[in-house]
Amino acid sequence: AGVVALALVSWLVVALVDDDDGNDDEDGNVVAGGLTVHAGTAHDPVVFVEDGGGELAGFEVDLVEAIGERLDMPVTFDLADERRTAAEEAVRAGGTGAHVAVGNFADNDTEREALGVDFVNHFMDGWAVMSPDPEQSGDLDDLCGLRVTLYPGGQPEEDAVREHTADCDTPAEIVPAETKDDMVAAIRADEADVAVMSYTQAAYYAAAENPDAGLSVSFPRGNRGARGIAVPAGQVELRGAVFDAMGELMRDGTYQELLRRWHIEEAAVDAPDVNLGS
Repeated sequence: AGVVALALVSWLVVALVDDDDGNDDEDGNVVAGGLTVHAGTAHDPVVFVEDGGGELAGFEVDLVEAIGERLDMPVTFDLADERRTAAEEAVRAGGTGAHVAVGNFADNDTEREALGVDFVNHFMDGWAVMSPDPEQSGDLDDLCGLRVTLYPGGQPEEDAVREHTADCDTPAEIVPAETKDDMVAAIRADEADVAVMSYTQAAYYAAAENPDAGLSVSFPRGNRGARGIAVPAGQVELRGAVFDAMGELMRDGTYQELLRRWHIEEAAVDAPDVNLGS
């Protein structure tokens, strides 16, 4: 990432010189500073605040810290309740330094335009099916006649299940559950057949949070959609630096190690991309 990192530092110096509130060192010289990561925190295990200690954790947290190391830039996190707020803060502050946002952002044209960002694509996510049957396809079209437990309150997964089973002779029956533990309890009590949630949540839960549940997670390719690190639109140097650092992390095995740490290996992409979603 050497050449791109140098270009990024040069851009940061210019940005801070142009900013009346630029950072000076003890000799009065403008310094480039670090990478500020605005984080939406309600997306475990991708990025979330741990219970009890209140520490920020997750796959994206570890990943952007590794990106900062490759760019030789300290990383500072700015927490937000919602990912949209995180992106808005990154864009607002983006003229005065290196600001990006994370929060399991789905990459598509509508999201990019609404938020004013580009996405450096770093993993895949989407709807997965968790069930006692390892042969369960994971295709939402195959949920006809099944009792499907998922989060209540008209969440997007409920809309997806209803859409994919609307033409079935027997549409799926929705069984609301407040927590993943409640979903498992419903399956064990024969009140539900399968659970539907995001792949990253399902995989982490089945492998780390409740491995004794004995549930399998199916995440077919047709359910997968690109996720991205949000970079304020037009900041080519910053976007290029994040992209280049991601490539290094993939080549040296760090990326794969982090996926394994968070039990989301099927979320992997072979190479970073930019604005992959349509």
